[in-house]
Order: sequence, then C-alpha cells, then structure tokens
Amino acid sequence: MYRSSRLLITGILGLAFLFSSQSLFAVHPPWGIATDIEGNIYFPDLTHHSRGALWKIDKKGKLILLEEDFHAHNVVTDKFGNVYSSHGEADQYFIRFSPKGKKDTLVHKDNFNDFFGGNCTITKDGKIVFGIENKIWTLDNQGNRVPYTDFEFSWNQALFADEEGNLFATDIKRHNGSIVKIPKNGKPEIVAENLISSKPEERNLHNDVLLGMGKDEAGELYVAETAGKQILKVKAGEKPSTFYKSEDEWTPTAITFRDGVAYILESHESNAKGPKITIIQNGKKPKTLFDFPNYFKDAWTQMQSQSYQLRNSFWVGMFLLPLLLASLIFMITKSIHRAGIY
Repeated sequence: MYRSSRLLITGILGLAFLFSSQSLFAVHPPWGIATDIEGNIYFPDLTHHSRGALWKIDKKGKLILLEEDFHAHNVVTDKFGNVYSSHGEADQYFIRFSPKGKKDTLVHKDNFNDFFGGNCTITKDGKIVFGIENKIWTLDNQGNRVPYTDFEFSWNQALFADEEGNLFATDIKRHNGSIVKIPKNGKPEIVAENLISSKPEERNLHNDVLLGMGKDEAGELYVAETAGKQILKVKAGEKPSTFYKSEDEWTPTAITFRDGVAYILESHESNAKGPKITIIQNGKKPKTLFDFPNYFKDAWTQMQSQSYQLRNSFWVGMFLLPLLLASLIFMITKSIHRAGIY
C-alpha cells in the first residue's frame, strides 16, 4: 500500500513537472560533487534509477553505480577515501562507503524533522550537520537533533564544510543571496551577499538560487548561482567574479577542486540529459569530462561494434571449421598410412 501510494504521488509530481513552465530547478537538482586521492569522481543524479542514484567514475573513466533509488543532493569524501552521502525523500538516511566499497548506514530516520538528508554534509571532525526549519542542526550521542548554531536562516538550501573545520551555508532570501560562515569555535558571520543576479521583483525562488560550494587550493570560496548560470568566486568584502558560465540549457550546480583542477557538475534544464561534468585545469579552457547522453551513446556504439565483430568472427569460424577438420583428417590419414597400419 505504501509503495503504491508513493508511486502514485511520484507520478503526479512527474506529470505536474512535465506540464509546468518551470525548469529543472523546481525539482531541486543535486549540488554536490567530490573526488578522492585515487582520482575517482563521485556525484549524485536525480534523473535515473527511480528516485535517483549515486555514481562513481573511476580513474579509467568507467561509470559505476554505487546506490540506486537514492535521492541524494550532496556527496563528500574525506582524506581516508571514505565517501558520504544522504537520502532525503520519505525515509531519511546518511551512508558511508569505505575505500573498499563497504557500505554503512550512519543515520536512519523516518521523519525529516529529526534528520533531513536533502540538505546535509559532514564536517572535518565527523559531525553530521543538516539544514531544516531555518536552522542548522547536528545529532547528539543519542541520535537526537540539537542546534549546531543559533543562527536563524531565511532559506538555506546547501551546506559546505571545509578542511579548516568551517561550515558554510547559503541563504537565498537574505541580502539578495548570501553565504554564512559558521566557524568551528566562533560566531557566525555573513561573508558574501548580493550574489543572486536576477532582479528581486523578477526572481523565481525555486530557480534563482545558490547551490553547491567549494574551495580551491588557495582557500578561495566558490558557489553555484543558477539565475546567472554561473560559478561565482567569492571574496569577503569584494564583488564576486564569474569563474565559469554554462552554455545553452545547462546550469552549474556544484564545484570541487583537486590538484589544480576544478570539477563542475552541471544539470540540464529539461531534466532529461544531465548531469554532466566539466573540468577546468589550471585556468585552461573548460572541457566536458563526462555527460550521460554521450557516455551511453558511446557505450552503445562500442557494444554494437563488439557485437558486429563477434558475428563476423562466428561466420568466419563456421567457414574455416570444415577446412580445418578436412586438413586434420588428411593429416591423420597420411600419418596412419605412413605407419603401415593399412
């Protein structure tokens, strides 16, 4: 009964989306992307495998499904190679994959007020934090939610924890789009504001938002600003600058850095072609590293080519087999004759 109801609700929501004029961002795209020291890339995806999926691209470029029917917005890694992500639809849970692929469920709640996997991350010291009801929360030793900070948010949609122990949170309704820094042992402060490029009177609060954040090796902060289809470089006290701008119907929603390379997750406004990953290496021209349509198109072409080769090999083998048998019989007969058996 529960599953049937869930499928019915999902179908209704899907039809509502198809017949609406709003873009992908009305259904909140993923805003996390992560890498590890081995060169693997991780990203969430809400367009495949029922409610979504968590993917890994290994260092050889192979796409690997880590979790299916998994509605995740964010994914992070730690220095040990663990991968963390959370599911935030109906039941709410937070999972960890070890470097060897073992999965552990660290949090599991039935009520999103107790734990919300749709807006969640983990800090450097291992605190699981999440945003719900205008505040940022964490869990105590008994698994109950407690305030991570007393700061009151207007509308928080994304979180980012840096290597220094700071937590950053977006607030799209405060000061025309702002970022709040929450130090590990300090007072929260607004480090950037006026980040949303659309005019307030023309703004769509579902489409014109601030999503994924990341830091480069120099410690500079970046954020995805969807109204301008851009990644902004943010410096306290300075006007933000455009680091990257998407083309056509794509919009950047997440960013991370490793070894001088920026990895940008982009979502397609039709909610059908994405996501894709764009990289910028040491200030060079952006290039597409991965996208779903081309990946599966290339995989299909390769599979068809392999199938064609196998079919050719089969018929060549069927043609050569009688010749091989005839040659073998001739050689055996000749050997028997020489041996004087008859």
